[in-house]
Amino acid sequence: MVAGRKSIKVAARISRQLVSQRFATTFLCLFPIPASSELSPSCQTHPDIAGCRVVLLTGGEMVVMAWNVRGLGNRVTVRALKNSMVKFKPNIVFLSETKQKKRYLEKIKMKMKMDHSFYVEPSGLAGGLSLWWTNDTQVTILKHGKHFIDAMISVNGETEWFGTFIYGPPYREEKQAFWESMTNLRSCPGDRWLVIGDTNVVASQEEKIGGAPFNPSDARHFYEFVDSLGLLELPISGGNFTWSNHRSDEDSILEKLDRALCSFEWSSLFPKAIGVLDVAMGSDHAPIIILSQGMMKKYKKEFKFESKWLLEDECTSTVQKSWDPISQPRISHRFGSKLRRTKYSLIKWSKLKSRVNNQKKQELLGKIKSLQGKHGVCPLCTTHWENALHAFRECIHVQDVLTVAGFDNCLPVGPFSTCHDWLLQVMEVLEQESFTFFVALLWSIWNRRNRWVHDSQLVHARIIVENVRTLLADFEISQ
Repeated sequence: MVAGRKSIKVAARISRQLVSQRFATTFLCLFPIPASSELSPSCQTHPDIAGCRVVLLTGGEMVVMAWNVRGLGNRVTVRALKNSMVKFKPNIVFLSETKQKKRYLEKIKMKMKMDHSFYVEPSGLAGGLSLWWTNDTQVTILKHGKHFIDAMISVNGETEWFGTFIYGPPYREEKQAFWESMTNLRSCPGDRWLVIGDTNVVASQEEKIGGAPFNPSDARHFYEFVDSLGLLELPISGGNFTWSNHRSDEDSILEKLDRALCSFEWSSLFPKAIGVLDVAMGSDHAPIIILSQGMMKKYKKEFKFESKWLLEDECTSTVQKSWDPISQPRISHRFGSKLRRTKYSLIKWSKLKSRVNNQKKQELLGKIKSLQGKHGVCPLCTTHWENALHAFRECIHVQDVLTVAGFDNCLPVGPFSTCHDWLLQVMEVLEQESFTFFVALLWSIWNRRNRWVHDSQLVHARIIVENVRTLLADFEISQ
């Protein structure tokens, strides 16, 4: 008994030391282990103390990315996704509101060099979930619905954990049922669990700027979900808000809708894990990236001669200056000295060139941002280039009008290369009376767009639909 108590006290002291050093453990177990025993690669051991060994479970190195793309049919969004994936190299990618079918998303997945996938198909022009992962990641899908994908995950054979990727319902009447289903998803209180995605919930006034004041009742069911399961919110750097309505001055609204929650057991498995917000381009949401080992280290790059340098006249002059005669007694020494001097001269020149190019890039991005809503970019959503197909079908503000009018599930999905092709398909699926209403609605949508551009007034979708119905009713009376 005395020896047992002594072992428990030693274990408690070691545990406190480990936690203070940010090496919290998911599973701390004291038991005799023979020296010849083989441990799982997901375990680290502490040196034997008082005849016992402390076993620490680890989850390995992992990067998870979650992003509400608000439609993946736009090249700007696909390019932004590619840039984020090249920068962070995620093992797991979760995309919500893809609004695309599996066949199209598989092509994008191949371009992003991901190996496996699971999809929840969209409903008409709304929703759609995608989960991609690499070969070194083991994912078993457990449950799924139109608002979530639940899976068992392991990276490189390390300790398994649960991952739930969510797109919270935007409508108040659906929130209670959703968060209750999330609460019932995990029955064991000690599960290693990560919940990540767009919650569509603002949890406090500090998470919102502009628009209507924060109403605590809107987040009540979210509070109950977090409190009942004792979840922690991972710290996220790179910004305080994850969503913007892309408007300026007093019309601007910023909110924190996307977040990552985890159980204590998961945070102990990944004690260094942090979240990072990437730049929001192509969507009104910013991507969240979870780095299990904290910020990635910068490694010194091996020198490689870039073929694009040959297009620069400065490269030629840099090599010529570096290759000037060097006073060395032996030919081999002279040749080696010239190579080294040329290498360091090219490195210095390329860094200076890269700095200048980055400055030009930032200037161009600033000009693009200032031009958004003026020329080329849609003035309503400010995230996509405007053409006829976008102005009448793809813009999120237009989709709101079509949904209110009841056209969200009856219009052809596509894809379509031109607005003309889309309208021809619409004529085939709609009856004459519905098509008449549809054409009048498009006319009002265009007037609404122009009113926003010239008068900065955005008419609500319901008012647009009611005005069209009134107009058509008045026209029938006059006939």
